[in-house]
Amino acid sequence: MIGADIAIILPEIALAIFAMAALIFGVYTSKDESAPFLTWLTAAVFAALAIWIGLTGSGINVAFGGMFVDDSFARFA
Repeated sequence: MIGADIAIILPEIALAIFAMAALIFGVYTSKDESAPFLTWLTAAVFAALAIWIGLTGSGINVAFGGMFVDDSFARFA
């Protein structure tokens, strides 16, 4: 049950982990060096996650006893 629930929210987990890593990376590097790289990396991660969500999403998936619902509107938003 938990494994199936985690699989449903995996794109959101990946986005959260990337966001935290990008913030830490931005803090510990110089702004001039890291800004262009981090900008393009963020765009690539967003595109990859959009493709992942678009290709794997079909129907309505419910996780954690109905606390998380993955439906067409959630994928659109």
